[in-house]
Amino acid sequence: SMADGLMEVDSDRAWGQMKKSGRKIFRRLGELRDTHVMIEWVQKLEPPGDTPAQHLLASLRQREWHLKQQTAAALTRFDRVQWKTWAKYMNDRAVRVPLDGPVFRHIALQRWQEAYDLHRRALRNRSRTSWHRLRIGVKRFRYTVENFLPSAHAAWGADLKHIQDLLGEVHDLDMLWIALAQTGKTFTATERARWHEIIDKPRQVRLDAYREKMTGPGSLWNVWRCGLPQKEALESSGLEKLSAWAALMDSEFTHAQHVARLALNL
Repeated sequence: SMADGLMEVDSDRAWGQMKKSGRKIFRRLGELRDTHVMIEWVQKLEPPGDTPAQHLLASLRQREWHLKQQTAAALTRFDRVQWKTWAKYMNDRAVRVPLDGPVFRHIALQRWQEAYDLHRRALRNRSRTSWHRLRIGVKRFRYTVENFLPSAHAAWGADLKHIQDLLGEVHDLDMLWIALAQTGKTFTATERARWHEIIDKPRQVRLDAYREKMTGPGSLWNVWRCGLPQKEALESSGLEKLSAWAALMDSEFTHAQHVARLALNL
């Protein structure tokens, strides 16, 4: 998530290489985490003696075992020496862009706009896919604030986490429904109707809680937008972002600035 933010102003190839290296482990860990969450939801919602739930739990336990083997293998292959080299090299570049500064405020505004567009689409479409995309958009905005705007995170962090958790649980329940449908013949029309009611109730509670916080004049979207660049500050923060990008592209940026000033004076 740090690389995603810094790549906005630093085109050094090492950011992409580091992301690619980490993604192999994160993907395995993510799949294992999703399996654990699914097991927890089934155990929490399972009616006594429910056949589809029992079939799904057995399948998830088997999947968990295989994922643990694959994750252990991915950890073994992980190049720790290379990661430490990147950590030192990329840190020296990252510190050149100050935290809480206009550059990261501009990047956070981009993430806010992306997430807000997804919010409007989700309210209009109300599909599983649109809610899932909104969850990812909110997550990216949250991580940008958390990593690069510590003062804003102190004020917004709890709300951002709460909203991401609500959308995350909606996604988990949607995945549970899909997994139950894959249990085969045990998921009869009767079981389907019963599980639709079981899953829809907690899902709707979370969507209602999201709408309460994120719609209307007191919406958190408005609170967050007010804390990001406005009007004149938006233009200056955009110029700061371009300057930061140029500085990281040019090893002698101070000299380049001096030449630019002379050219403009002439």
